[in-house]
Amino acid sequence: MTTLLDTVLVQVESARSELDSYAPPEVDWYSRSVETVEVMIPWLVRVGPDLKTFVEEVLNSPSLVRDTWQEIRSNVRAATPSHLLEVMDRELERELVLLDEVGGDIVSKVVERFLIDRFDQGELASNGRSDYPDLFIRSRSYDGLPKFKRNVKEFGAALKGKSRPVRVPDGLEIKTCRNRFAVDCHHAHSGLHLALLFRDPNGVVEVFDILVAYMRYDDYRITKPSTPTTTLKASFNGSNFVSVLA
Repeated sequence: MTTLLDTVLVQVESARSELDSYAPPEVDWYSRSVETVEVMIPWLVRVGPDLKTFVEEVLNSPSLVRDTWQEIRSNVRAATPSHLLEVMDRELERELVLLDEVGGDIVSKVVERFLIDRFDQGELASNGRSDYPDLFIRSRSYDGLPKFKRNVKEFGAALKGKSRPVRVPDGLEIKTCRNRFAVDCHHAHSGLHLALLFRDPNGVVEVFDILVAYMRYDDYRITKPSTPTTTLKASFNGSNFVSVLA
């Protein structure tokens, strides 16, 4: 029987020529990607159900807080000064303005926090907001990568600051999708990807799948810029992805 791990390892093998030519070429990106997949996939299968529960609890907590407050309010109304009740009502109402603006980037950070806290195969760390992959294994050495420079023709893995590896294909990229699997981003990035799918038709968030795939550059659909100033767009669907949830 083909396992989830076997499936993703086949995807890494399909990316081997791309990884062998990825800069800097003296780094064995293929072997490092295999190592990432062999560590991450069994672990993600193990923690997948807990990740689903955690994301649902975090995203649904504002509604739970409000329901709980209404119950408390009805029980303490007689013994609590009215202005204090009004302050609490007003602040919860104002907080809704922030909560209404929560998007996929916030959901991604919730996923990141869970994975970083639960990872037991070394140390996971988060990259910068505009960098990829989202997570890298900090306990793995990235010594020897060139320093990151902006506006240079050479493209490949680099170090930002003292120890943040960016554009490396041996980390974990996180994507979140509302209602259906559809991802648009600014860069096509080879590497292990995790996609969390959620919906909230009645205001209650439900995570309905968590999937993984090792993506190659050719797995992306790249839009051709209409003008030199148009931002390149990369997109993909879930055709290569397999679920970590039983």
